[in-house]
Amino acid sequence: MAKLDALRAQIDSLDQKLAEIIAERLGLCAQVAHVKLAEGISMMQPDRVTAVRDAYAGRARELGVSPDLLVRVAALLIDEACRLEAGIMGTSIGPHTSEHTRAGGAGGVADGTRV
Repeated sequence: MAKLDALRAQIDSLDQKLAEIIAERLGLCAQVAHVKLAEGISMMQPDRVTAVRDAYAGRARELGVSPDLLVRVAALLIDEACRLEAGIMGTSIGPHTSEHTRAGGAGGVADGTRV
């Protein structure tokens, strides 16, 4: 049982780091929203969303992780970033914003990965 507890403690430590990284990422997204607002740039940037999603799929393949998993993580991060930016910029967004910018329009990325 000690071995299992040690492994779970390592997982818990990584989960804490993931939460901290997500919080840091969202802080940067807030800064992006302020820059967009100041410079009159549209909140929604479909090319950027596609690039982020594709980058997650590529990282997954490089790391031997399911591209579907990391693309779903990217979709969650994008949706939250859009919600945050919309609040800062005073705009409205529909539910699941990242779904509207997926390649193929039906929930896939360029390599056919579905989310």
